[in-house]
Amino acid sequence: MKRLWDSNLVATLRFIIVNTYNMSSYSSVVKSKIAYDVSDASAEHSAGMMRIFATLALPANTKSVNQVWQVGRSVTEGGPNHHEFETANLNSMGTLVL
Repeated sequence: MKRLWDSNLVATLRFIIVNTYNMSSYSSVVKSKIAYDVSDASAEHSAGMMRIFATLALPANTKSVNQVWQVGRSVTEGGPNHHEFETANLNSMGTLVL
């Protein structure tokens, strides 16, 4: 019987799927649309760092956008789990002036 693959050549395929989550409540984290249309969403992972890219369609008169980011330690069934309530997490926000 001929082997169809060699175990030395098998590689684990890893890919990142970018989803949007409306985080208006901490009680549930559910994939959903956000206030702005999102296009060209992609991500990359290298050297232990994940970078997420996307284009947001903002209203013409937008002068600034609030942003938040979190350290996500785990995922369950494709969705992010809650982050820890440490000072660094609670202060991970900023305003982008356009």
